[in-house]
Amino acid sequence: MTTDRLQPGDCIDQLRSDDPTPAEVHVLPCDQPHVAEVFGRTYVDGRESPSHDDALNAATPGCSRDARAYNLDRWSIPRTVRLDVVYPGAKSWDRYVGGDHATCLFRSSEPRTGTLRRDISNLTSDQLGYLKAVNNVDDVASPGGKPGDEPGEYRGWAGNMAGAIEEEVRALKSRDWPAGANQPVSALIADLSEGLPHWRAAEHSTDPASLLAELDAANSHLGQGSAKDVRASLGLATENENPSAGDVPAVGDLTT
Repeated sequence: MTTDRLQPGDCIDQLRSDDPTPAEVHVLPCDQPHVAEVFGRTYVDGRESPSHDDALNAATPGCSRDARAYNLDRWSIPRTVRLDVVYPGAKSWDRYVGGDHATCLFRSSEPRTGTLRRDISNLTSDQLGYLKAVNNVDDVASPGGKPGDEPGEYRGWAGNMAGAIEEEVRALKSRDWPAGANQPVSALIADLSEGLPHWRAAEHSTDPASLLAELDAANSHLGQGSAKDVRASLGLATENENPSAGDVPAVGDLTT
């Protein structure tokens, strides 16, 4: 199949690491061994076919958005998987000007079986409800640097975290959970609620020492242990292979 005809959900059995512009690839069912899975398409601007690095950099925002929609359960993405793209080569680039140039892939360093799709097509209502609730927090990007060097950014981040956690708690409370999930969901809500005052205190802190102290206290109440119990009760992945859960798949370093 030519790469411009690839669609989300297509799996590819082989891809050369030194050829980001293959004219054709072999698509097969995802339950057979494969090295890549298509999850989206995005536009890469330019009058000429870009280098691989330039194409990756240009495609990352659009591919990251598509990755979030294709896989809501970031814990389920193996450490061996990263984001990659294929796109038209120099000889055919002109034919695609004005169209979607880059095809977004989950690319594995070794053959794997099974789809990485985790969305409404294969998640239960309870699984979907839980993931949508917790992804509010995961979507809050942490600032770079250190709190002592960038106190303003960290105070802003603390406020964003507080708002996201409040929304998560509301979403968790709004559902009727299966019997096996009731206790761990309650424990998760309790832990997150205990941390909320510390996030707000960090947001409104006036000196570096209190900012650091409140952030430390807040970070100790993110409910990691309870989250594993909730996941187990709902049949979701219970080990986060990529611990930077707030990040989206990044070039060469997929985090979930």
